[in-house]
Amino acid sequence: MDTKKRNILGALAVVLLLVAAITLTPLIMNKVSAKCDKGITTGKTLFQANCSSCHTSLKQIRGESKGEFTKTVLNGSTEGAGESSGEAGEAGESAGADISGSMPSFKGVLTRQQIAKIWMYVKNPKKACSGGGGGGPVANPTYDADIKSILSSYCISCHKGASPSAGVKLDTYADAVANASAMKTAVDAGTMPPSGSLAADLVTTIDNWVNNGTPQN
Repeated sequence: MDTKKRNILGALAVVLLLVAAITLTPLIMNKVSAKCDKGITTGKTLFQANCSSCHTSLKQIRGESKGEFTKTVLNGSTEGAGESSGEAGEAGESAGADISGSMPSFKGVLTRQQIAKIWMYVKNPKKACSGGGGGGPVANPTYDADIKSILSSYCISCHKGASPSAGVKLDTYADAVANASAMKTAVDAGTMPPSGSLAADLVTTIDNWVNNGTPQN
């Protein structure tokens, strides 16, 4: 084969590789992103903060419809809070737990949007991103879309009401704005929450929110 033919074939091979790369990259990216859903990850965070101490197994509540689940979370229940089948399974499940008792109402604690995200996680736990984050920091977060759910999951249980921890309230937008600088300092240093540092992407999301002027929506 002469040099000219080799050059032509080489150029053709390069073109084919480029076409394949352009064609396959979106498919690969879509496949990866499908495995890790930000909304479901938020649901996982909310579930772990508000539900997992009693509901050690997802199997017990997975059969409920979205409407039934929302009603139970908002109104509470006198039925057993959680019973494991004794079989370890998907993410968020453990074996052998048997916790009975009434379930409190989460009205005023969780919004319907947050409850919907918990339900999404219960239905599809394997689609939650690993590490408890949201699949990466939010570049332009707002209070309503991003910060409120983080605070509800990690902060508001202590920082609310007439006697908030350290005198810092975070349960409304106005309170979060008033204490934004102190909150940013605490999460950056890893001193809050007391249970352990937030995932890096959540810290960056809070930092971005404060640096961008604490927008509400």
